[in-house]
Amino acid sequence: MICPTNLLGSSKSQVWNKLYSFQKDAVLAIISKLERYNGCILADSVGLGKTFTALAVIKYYENRNMRVLVLCPKKLSDNWQTYRENYLNNPLAGDQLRYDVLYHTDLNRTKGYSGKIDLSKLNWASYDLVVIDEYHNFRNGGDVDGEGRENRYTRLMNKVIRPGVRTRVLMLSATPVNNRFYDLRNQLELAYKGDSSEWQGKMDTVHSVEEVFRRAQKAFNEWSKLDNGERTTDRLMKMLDFDFFQILDAVTIARSRRHIGTYYNINEIGKFPTRMPPVTKCKPTPAYWRMQSTPFWMPRRTTIWIACSPPAGPPLYWGRSPGWRILNLSVFL
Repeated sequence: MICPTNLLGSSKSQVWNKLYSFQKDAVLAIISKLERYNGCILADSVGLGKTFTALAVIKYYENRNMRVLVLCPKKLSDNWQTYRENYLNNPLAGDQLRYDVLYHTDLNRTKGYSGKIDLSKLNWASYDLVVIDEYHNFRNGGDVDGEGRENRYTRLMNKVIRPGVRTRVLMLSATPVNNRFYDLRNQLELAYKGDSSEWQGKMDTVHSVEEVFRRAQKAFNEWSKLDNGERTTDRLMKMLDFDFFQILDAVTIARSRRHIGTYYNINEIGKFPTRMPPVTKCKPTPAYWRMQSTPFWMPRRTTIWIACSPPAGPPLYWGRSPGWRILNLSVFL
């Protein structure tokens, strides 16, 4: 594992000195994965500061005079714009971050303005790092319709990642919901540019990435046909190849609050708030009870959390440990 020993001044930045120890560990792990595998998925739970972690990674690459692009949904753009502007409410104004912010939908545009950026003149292929917020929106992979129009995933691959300079991809999401294992593979393809030979010799796996996910999807299909009593997470874990977990370990960081509270100093971080049980403040109406007594069929949604047991020795941020959410797979059965 490549580990950055020289942060090139990033350790003196405002954003680095605002991070907790678990966030600093994540920054170092992300940079290591980006340099080795060209991509990383950061899927920490809500409230663990994924945005500040990503900003510290951005600052590291900007200190190396690299261009950075943040792709986010339009509703999140104000959040990202604030941290790069000279605003009174910007706690990182002294870092003078200069990354570009564009929307997911801008990938489908060839002219007009997105904020202050003229899309007709933009050199999409010049970005050394692309940070994709809410990356699960690209889980369906590439596609071209009958009229030859590319979807956003294909445009991202062909306009930003494949041409020009080497482009690293950092993917952020607190809800990495996947309906199929192939959805996760599609997201990882952004890191190896659709050519899994990029990872040959880097992954300690027996099979290729395509074969690993084909076998994983086959195992899941067989598991989903089992009876309710046999369809357990432990059963699915045993059916999946070890190569599958090797790939997830290599490019994924997904920690829960329980993990942080177990392996880090909770006094430094502060106690996480306790989730209160829901409270019903109105009595159900007769119509509600009639609906409950009416037989109807509804697909049952099942969420599968796949985690791995810890390795020998202390839990490292790039290894497996209890509480890491390796994969959240939500399916309809």
